[in-house]
Amino acid sequence: MRKVLNVFLTVVAAGIACEAQVAPAAQPVINSYISFSLMEKDLLPENVAYDPVDKAFYVGSTRKGKIVRFKDGAASDFASREDHGLWQVIGMKVDPARRVLWVCSSMGENLEGYSKSDTNPAGIFKFDLRTGELIKKYVLETPGEVHFFNDLVIGPSGDVFATHMFKEAAIYTIAAERDELEVFLKPDRFAAPNGIAISDDGGRLFIAHQFGVKTLNVKTKEFLNLQYPENVTMKGIDGLYFFDRSLIAIHSEPGQVRRYRLDESLGNVISGETLESGHPLLRLPTTGVIIDGSLHYVANSQFDAFTGSGELLPYDRLVQPVILRVGTGGSGQVKERSAETTRSDRGQ
Repeated sequence: MRKVLNVFLTVVAAGIACEAQVAPAAQPVINSYISFSLMEKDLLPENVAYDPVDKAFYVGSTRKGKIVRFKDGAASDFASREDHGLWQVIGMKVDPARRVLWVCSSMGENLEGYSKSDTNPAGIFKFDLRTGELIKKYVLETPGEVHFFNDLVIGPSGDVFATHMFKEAAIYTIAAERDELEVFLKPDRFAAPNGIAISDDGGRLFIAHQFGVKTLNVKTKEFLNLQYPENVTMKGIDGLYFFDRSLIAIHSEPGQVRRYRLDESLGNVISGETLESGHPLLRLPTTGVIIDGSLHYVANSQFDAFTGSGELLPYDRLVQPVILRVGTGGSGQVKERSAETTRSDRGQ
Protein backbone atom coordinates (compact mmCIF):
# COMPACT_ATOMS: atom_id res chain seq x y z
CA MET A 1 0.00 0.00 0.00
CA ARG A 2 1.30 3.45 -0.91
CA LYS A 3 2.94 5.65 1.68
CA VAL A 4 0.61 8.58 1.05
CA LEU A 5 -0.79 10.75 3.83
CA ASN A 6 0.01 8.87 7.02
CA VAL A 7 -1.22 11.86 8.98
CA PHE A 8 -4.09 12.90 6.77
CA LEU A 9 -5.68 10.51 4.29
CA THR A 10 -5.72 7.38 6.42
CA VAL A 11 -7.71 8.96 9.21
CA VAL A 12 -9.15 12.28 8.14
CA ALA A 13 -10.58 11.78 4.70
CA ALA A 14 -12.19 8.42 5.23
CA GLY A 15 -12.56 8.08 8.97
CA ILE A 16 -10.54 4.90 9.17
CA ALA A 17 -10.28 3.26 5.75
CA CYS A 18 -11.02 -0.24 6.96
CA GLU A 19 -14.04 1.00 8.90
CA ALA A 20 -15.52 3.12 6.13
CA GLN A 21 -18.21 0.64 5.17
CA VAL A 22 -21.61 2.09 4.31
CA ALA A 23 -24.45 -0.05 3.03
CA PRO A 24 -24.46 0.76 -0.70
CA ALA A 25 -27.58 1.96 -2.44
CA ALA A 26 -29.20 -0.60 -4.71
CA GLN A 27 -28.48 1.71 -7.65
CA PRO A 28 -26.83 5.11 -8.11
CA VAL A 29 -28.70 7.99 -6.52
CA ILE A 30 -27.49 11.04 -8.42
CA ASN A 31 -29.06 14.25 -7.15
CA SER A 32 -26.06 16.62 -7.05
CA TYR A 33 -25.35 19.57 -9.33
CA ILE A 34 -22.16 21.56 -9.75
CA SER A 35 -22.09 24.58 -7.47
CA PHE A 36 -18.73 25.86 -8.72
CA SER A 37 -15.22 24.73 -9.55
CA LEU A 38 -11.76 26.19 -9.10
CA MET A 39 -8.93 26.42 -11.62
CA GLU A 40 -6.06 25.32 -9.35
CA LYS A 41 -5.99 21.57 -9.79
CA ASP A 42 -3.45 20.97 -7.02
CA LEU A 43 -5.33 22.58 -4.12
CA LEU A 44 -6.41 19.22 -2.64
CA PRO A 45 -9.32 20.90 -0.79
CA GLU A 46 -10.79 19.48 2.39
CA ASN A 47 -13.43 22.00 3.42
CA VAL A 48 -15.71 24.71 2.13
CA ALA A 49 -17.35 27.44 4.24
CA TYR A 50 -19.85 30.15 3.33
CA ASP A 51 -20.46 33.72 4.46
CA PRO A 52 -24.18 34.51 4.04
CA VAL A 53 -23.58 38.21 4.64
CA ASP A 54 -21.06 38.69 1.83
CA LYS A 55 -22.32 35.69 -0.18
CA ALA A 56 -18.79 34.36 -0.55
CA PHE A 57 -17.40 30.82 -0.34
CA TYR A 58 -14.11 29.90 1.32
CA VAL A 59 -12.22 26.77 0.26
CA GLY A 60 -9.23 25.45 2.22
CA SER A 61 -6.21 23.86 0.55
CA THR A 62 -4.35 21.04 2.25
CA ARG A 63 -1.63 21.14 -0.39
CA LYS A 64 -0.84 24.86 -0.47
CA GLY A 65 -1.80 25.80 3.07
CA LYS A 66 -4.07 28.60 1.98
CA ILE A 67 -7.70 29.69 1.85
CA VAL A 68 -9.34 30.64 -1.44
CA ARG A 69 -12.28 33.05 -1.52
CA PHE A 70 -14.84 32.50 -4.29
CA LYS A 71 -17.50 35.09 -5.11
CA ASP A 72 -19.41 36.02 -8.26
CA GLY A 73 -17.49 33.49 -10.31
CA ALA A 74 -14.05 34.78 -9.33
CA ALA A 75 -11.46 33.21 -7.02
CA SER A 76 -8.79 35.00 -5.00
CA ASP A 77 -6.47 34.13 -2.13
CA PHE A 78 -7.90 35.13 1.24
CA ALA A 79 -5.15 33.79 3.52
CA SER A 80 -1.83 32.13 2.82
CA ARG A 81 0.80 29.97 4.40
CA GLU A 82 3.45 32.63 3.87
CA ASP A 83 1.49 35.48 5.44
CA HIS A 84 -0.37 33.67 8.21
CA GLY A 85 1.61 30.54 9.08
CA LEU A 86 -1.10 28.14 7.96
CA TRP A 87 -0.41 24.44 7.50
CA GLN A 88 -2.92 22.10 5.87
CA VAL A 89 -6.26 23.89 5.98
CA ILE A 90 -8.86 21.44 7.30
CA GLY A 91 -12.21 22.31 8.94
CA MET A 92 -13.59 25.85 8.54
CA LYS A 93 -16.73 27.63 9.69
CA VAL A 94 -18.05 31.18 9.28
CA ASP A 95 -19.53 33.05 12.24
CA PRO A 96 -21.61 35.59 10.29
CA ALA A 97 -22.85 37.49 13.35
CA ARG A 98 -19.32 38.21 14.57
CA ARG A 99 -17.77 38.42 11.08
CA VAL A 100 -15.20 35.75 11.83
CA LEU A 101 -13.82 32.80 9.87
CA TRP A 102 -12.61 29.98 12.15
CA VAL A 103 -10.08 27.57 10.65
CA CYS A 104 -8.49 24.28 11.73
CA SER A 105 -4.96 23.95 10.38
CA SER A 106 -2.56 21.08 10.97
CA MET A 107 0.82 19.90 9.74
CA GLY A 108 0.82 16.82 7.52
CA GLU A 109 2.16 15.10 4.43
CA ASN A 110 -0.34 16.74 2.06
CA LEU A 111 1.39 20.08 2.59
CA GLU A 112 3.77 21.09 -0.16
CA GLY A 113 7.35 21.02 1.12
CA TYR A 114 6.43 18.93 4.16
CA SER A 115 9.38 17.38 5.95
CA LYS A 116 9.17 15.07 8.91
CA SER A 117 10.30 16.52 12.24
CA ASP A 118 9.96 15.79 15.94
CA THR A 119 6.97 18.13 16.22
CA ASN A 120 3.65 18.05 14.41
CA PRO A 121 1.88 21.29 15.29
CA ALA A 122 -1.79 22.13 14.87
CA GLY A 123 -3.82 25.22 15.51
CA ILE A 124 -7.10 27.06 15.24
CA PHE A 125 -6.93 30.35 13.35
CA LYS A 126 -9.37 33.24 13.75
CA PHE A 127 -9.74 35.60 10.76
CA ASP A 128 -11.63 38.87 10.41
CA LEU A 129 -13.94 38.48 7.42
CA ARG A 130 -14.14 42.23 6.87
CA THR A 131 -10.40 42.87 6.60
CA GLY A 132 -8.90 39.44 5.99
CA GLU A 133 -6.56 39.97 8.94
CA LEU A 134 -5.59 37.22 11.32
CA ILE A 135 -7.09 38.09 14.69
CA LYS A 136 -5.50 35.31 16.71
CA LYS A 137 -4.17 31.77 16.46
CA TYR A 138 -4.29 29.07 19.11
CA VAL A 139 -1.49 26.53 18.61
CA LEU A 140 -0.51 23.18 20.09
CA GLU A 141 3.13 22.31 19.44
CA THR A 142 4.99 19.86 21.65
CA PRO A 143 8.23 18.07 20.72
CA GLY A 144 7.62 14.38 20.13
CA GLU A 145 3.84 14.76 19.89
CA VAL A 146 1.51 14.72 16.90
CA HIS A 147 -1.37 17.19 17.07
CA PHE A 148 -4.19 17.45 14.56
CA PHE A 149 -7.27 19.68 14.68
CA ASN A 150 -9.78 18.15 12.31
CA ASP A 151 -13.07 20.06 12.30
CA LEU A 152 -14.94 22.64 14.33
CA VAL A 153 -18.37 24.05 14.97
CA ILE A 154 -19.68 27.32 16.45
CA GLY A 155 -22.34 27.55 19.14
CA PRO A 156 -25.05 30.25 19.27
CA SER A 157 -23.05 32.32 21.78
CA GLY A 158 -19.88 32.18 19.69
CA ASP A 159 -18.19 29.32 21.57
CA VAL A 160 -16.05 27.12 19.33
CA PHE A 161 -15.77 23.32 19.68
CA ALA A 162 -13.10 21.41 17.73
CA THR A 163 -12.12 17.78 17.27
CA HIS A 164 -8.51 16.82 17.99
CA MET A 165 -6.96 13.49 17.06
CA PHE A 166 -3.81 11.37 17.29
CA LYS A 167 -1.92 11.76 20.60
CA GLU A 168 -5.16 12.57 22.32
CA ALA A 169 -8.66 12.09 21.00
CA ALA A 170 -10.43 15.07 22.53
CA ILE A 171 -12.87 17.90 22.09
CA TYR A 172 -11.30 21.33 22.53
CA THR A 173 -13.14 24.59 23.05
CA ILE A 174 -12.53 28.30 22.73
CA ALA A 175 -15.15 29.93 24.92
CA ALA A 176 -16.16 33.35 23.62
CA GLU A 177 -15.83 34.97 27.03
CA ARG A 178 -12.33 33.57 27.76
CA ASP A 179 -10.87 33.43 24.25
CA GLU A 180 -8.43 30.65 25.20
CA LEU A 181 -7.91 27.15 23.81
CA GLU A 182 -8.93 24.58 26.42
CA VAL A 183 -9.73 20.87 26.59
CA PHE A 184 -13.50 20.52 26.85
CA LEU A 185 -13.58 16.73 27.14
CA LYS A 186 -11.03 13.95 26.71
CA PRO A 187 -13.08 10.75 26.98
CA ASP A 188 -11.82 7.19 27.17
CA ARG A 189 -12.30 4.82 24.23
CA PHE A 190 -12.75 7.61 21.73
CA ALA A 191 -10.91 7.00 18.46
CA ALA A 192 -10.18 9.42 15.60
CA PRO A 193 -12.82 12.14 16.11
CA ASN A 194 -13.64 13.77 12.81
CA GLY A 195 -16.69 15.81 11.75
CA ILE A 196 -18.61 17.70 14.42
CA ALA A 197 -22.10 19.23 14.40
CA ILE A 198 -24.22 21.13 16.91
CA SER A 199 -27.96 21.28 17.54
CA ASP A 200 -29.80 24.51 16.80
CA ASP A 201 -30.03 25.44 20.47
CA GLY A 202 -26.34 24.71 21.04
CA GLY A 203 -27.09 22.14 23.72
CA ARG A 204 -25.85 18.99 22.00
CA LEU A 205 -22.79 18.10 19.96
CA PHE A 206 -22.59 15.23 17.48
CA ILE A 207 -19.10 13.85 16.78
CA ALA A 208 -18.20 11.39 14.05
CA HIS A 209 -15.44 8.99 15.07
CA GLN A 210 -13.90 5.69 14.02
CA PHE A 211 -16.84 3.52 15.03
CA GLY A 212 -19.84 5.80 14.45
CA VAL A 213 -21.25 8.94 16.05
CA LYS A 214 -21.22 10.14 19.65
CA THR A 215 -23.48 12.73 21.27
CA LEU A 216 -22.28 15.16 23.91
CA ASN A 217 -24.47 17.26 26.21
CA VAL A 218 -22.68 20.61 26.28
CA LYS A 219 -23.98 21.53 29.73
CA THR A 220 -23.58 18.23 31.61
CA LYS A 221 -20.84 16.72 29.40
CA GLU A 222 -22.78 13.48 29.24
CA PHE A 223 -21.07 11.54 26.43
CA LEU A 224 -23.07 8.76 24.76
CA ASN A 225 -23.28 6.65 21.65
CA LEU A 226 -25.86 7.84 19.18
CA GLN A 227 -28.37 5.01 18.85
CA TYR A 228 -29.50 3.84 15.44
CA PRO A 229 -31.35 0.96 13.76
CA GLU A 230 -29.59 -2.34 13.16
CA ASN A 231 -29.72 -1.88 9.39
CA VAL A 232 -28.03 1.54 9.50
CA THR A 233 -24.29 2.06 9.77
CA MET A 234 -22.67 5.42 10.50
CA LYS A 235 -19.01 4.51 10.14
CA GLY A 236 -16.65 6.32 7.81
CA ILE A 237 -18.23 9.78 8.21
CA ASP A 238 -16.12 12.84 7.48
CA GLY A 239 -18.38 15.92 7.22
CA LEU A 240 -21.31 16.00 9.66
CA TYR A 241 -24.08 18.64 9.90
CA PHE A 242 -27.24 19.13 11.94
CA PHE A 243 -30.23 20.32 9.92
CA ASP A 244 -33.99 20.03 10.41
CA ARG A 245 -33.69 17.48 13.23
CA SER A 246 -31.43 15.34 11.10
CA LEU A 247 -27.75 14.65 10.63
CA ILE A 248 -26.41 15.17 7.12
CA ALA A 249 -23.30 13.03 6.70
CA ILE A 250 -20.62 12.76 4.03
CA HIS A 251 -19.12 9.28 3.83
CA SER A 252 -15.80 9.65 2.01
CA GLU A 253 -15.68 6.00 1.03
CA PRO A 254 -17.51 4.66 -0.89
CA GLY A 255 -18.58 8.25 -1.62
CA GLN A 256 -22.08 9.01 -0.34
CA VAL A 257 -24.10 11.81 1.19
CA ARG A 258 -26.75 10.57 3.59
CA ARG A 259 -29.44 11.98 5.86
CA TYR A 260 -30.14 10.42 9.26
CA ARG A 261 -33.41 11.54 10.82
CA LEU A 262 -33.44 11.86 14.60
CA ASP A 263 -36.20 11.47 17.16
CA GLU A 264 -37.28 14.32 19.43
CA SER A 265 -34.63 13.47 22.03
CA LEU A 266 -31.90 13.81 19.36
CA GLY A 267 -30.35 10.67 20.77
CA ASN A 268 -31.77 8.13 18.32
CA VAL A 269 -31.67 7.74 14.54
CA ILE A 270 -35.07 6.65 13.30
CA SER A 271 -34.23 6.25 9.61
CA GLY A 272 -31.54 6.83 7.03
CA GLU A 273 -31.69 7.78 3.38
CA THR A 274 -29.19 8.31 0.60
CA LEU A 275 -29.05 11.79 -0.91
CA GLU A 276 -26.14 11.15 -3.26
CA SER A 277 -24.27 8.04 -4.36
CA GLY A 278 -22.51 7.28 -7.61
CA HIS A 279 -22.02 10.78 -9.02
CA PRO A 280 -19.19 10.59 -11.59
CA LEU A 281 -17.37 13.58 -10.07
CA LEU A 282 -17.05 12.03 -6.62
CA ARG A 283 -13.46 11.23 -5.61
CA LEU A 284 -13.08 11.03 -1.84
CA PRO A 285 -15.69 13.69 -0.94
CA THR A 286 -14.96 15.35 2.38
CA THR A 287 -16.91 18.19 3.97
CA GLY A 288 -19.17 21.10 3.14
CA VAL A 289 -21.70 23.67 4.30
CA ILE A 290 -25.51 23.83 4.27
CA ILE A 291 -26.98 26.89 2.53
CA ASP A 292 -30.74 27.38 2.25
CA GLY A 293 -31.40 23.67 2.66
CA SER A 294 -28.73 22.46 0.22
CA LEU A 295 -25.38 20.93 1.10
CA HIS A 296 -22.46 22.36 -0.88
CA TYR A 297 -19.57 19.93 -0.49
CA VAL A 298 -16.07 19.10 -1.72
CA ALA A 299 -16.65 16.38 -4.32
CA ASN A 300 -13.10 15.47 -5.27
CA SER A 301 -10.45 16.03 -2.62
CA GLN A 302 -7.95 13.95 -4.66
CA PHE A 303 -6.22 12.82 -1.49
CA ASP A 304 -5.36 9.62 -3.38
CA ALA A 305 -3.57 11.47 -6.20
CA PHE A 306 -0.09 10.43 -5.10
CA THR A 307 2.49 7.98 -6.41
CA GLY A 308 3.66 5.00 -4.40
CA SER A 309 6.65 7.03 -3.23
CA GLY A 310 4.42 9.81 -1.90
CA GLU A 311 4.81 12.32 -4.75
CA LEU A 312 1.80 14.25 -6.03
CA LEU A 313 0.76 13.19 -9.51
CA PRO A 314 1.78 15.48 -12.41
CA TYR A 315 -0.46 18.53 -12.82
CA ASP A 316 -1.92 17.26 -16.09
CA ARG A 317 -3.18 14.15 -14.31
CA LEU A 318 -5.11 16.13 -11.71
CA VAL A 319 -8.60 17.59 -12.14
CA GLN A 320 -10.20 20.84 -11.09
CA PRO A 321 -11.64 20.90 -7.57
CA VAL A 322 -15.42 20.76 -7.77
CA ILE A 323 -18.00 21.81 -5.19
CA LEU A 324 -21.26 19.93 -5.67
CA ARG A 325 -24.61 20.77 -4.11
CA VAL A 326 -27.45 18.47 -3.15
CA GLY A 327 -30.77 19.13 -1.45
CA THR A 328 -30.81 17.87 2.12
CA GLY A 329 -34.40 16.74 1.70
CA GLY A 330 -33.31 14.85 -1.38
CA SER A 331 -35.34 13.58 -4.28
CA GLY A 332 -35.54 9.96 -5.29
CA GLN A 333 -33.52 8.83 -2.30
CA VAL A 334 -33.14 5.21 -1.47
CA LYS A 335 -34.84 4.87 1.91
CA GLU A 336 -33.83 2.23 4.38
CA ARG A 337 -36.32 0.13 6.25
CA SER A 338 -36.67 1.49 9.77
CA ALA A 339 -36.02 -0.94 12.61
CA GLU A 340 -37.86 -0.94 15.88
CA THR A 341 -34.72 -1.54 17.94
CA THR A 342 -31.63 0.58 18.15
CA ARG A 343 -28.10 -0.28 19.07
CA SER A 344 -24.90 1.24 20.33
CA ASP A 345 -21.85 1.62 18.10
CA ARG A 346 -20.35 -1.76 17.43
CA GLY A 347 -16.90 -2.28 18.84
CA GLN A 348 -17.59 0.01 21.83
